[in-house]
Amino acid sequence: MLRGSGRTVVLAVNYPPPDIVELGVLLKRIYDYVSGVKIGLPYILRYGLKSVSNLISMHKDKYYFIADLKLADIGDVMLPVVDELSGAGFQGVVSHAFVGYKGALELLSSRVRELGIELFLQVSLPHEGAGEVIDRSYHLIKNVLNLTDASGLIIPASKGFMIREIRSSFGKKHVILASGILRMGARPGEGICSGADVEVVGRAITLSTNPESATKEIVSLQKTYVESRKSECMTVW
Repeated sequence: MLRGSGRTVVLAVNYPPPDIVELGVLLKRIYDYVSGVKIGLPYILRYGLKSVSNLISMHKDKYYFIADLKLADIGDVMLPVVDELSGAGFQGVVSHAFVGYKGALELLSSRVRELGIELFLQVSLPHEGAGEVIDRSYHLIKNVLNLTDASGLIIPASKGFMIREIRSSFGKKHVILASGILRMGARPGEGICSGADVEVVGRAITLSTNPESATKEIVSLQKTYVESRKSECMTVW
């Protein structure tokens, strides 16, 4: 659904606005542009897993729902979490890649397969501090990606060199979500040009006075960016 729909935005929701009722209304209006909804821990804590599950059940036929808890623990702690998330209707779950394979992602990737959901690995983050620790371990994280049976990766759009290198190394093995659009400094289309399948946009939409119009504008900017750089883009469109 994320790769083949032609809808190039994944909506990130971490805290209101919109509240859960407003989010349901918004999802009815932006379907032509948005393929997935990535719901973060603050939002789930605010409204409760049951309410979020009800929202998912009403829109699951149109959107791919990802639980963005950025899991980072030993396997025995993460497995019960994904059991709950699967029961709530999430189709994907995010874990940090830096926790490593043995005793962590090895167990987690096996469990998500059993549950019929998919694992997304957070490769890096868009804030400056990511360069202090996570990005210094990038060469080790690539080894973890090679070992782990993950369906998707989340990489900051501002770190196009990572997207390009991982796309070159692994081909289309992973759906790549490019994060950090607009509010974290990356331009719409920047991640897609580097080889991502879709771009994650949060506050630029959810904090807009007209979220539907903002979504349309972002999609238009994506197309303009990619078209203007056709010769240099590694797009998978």
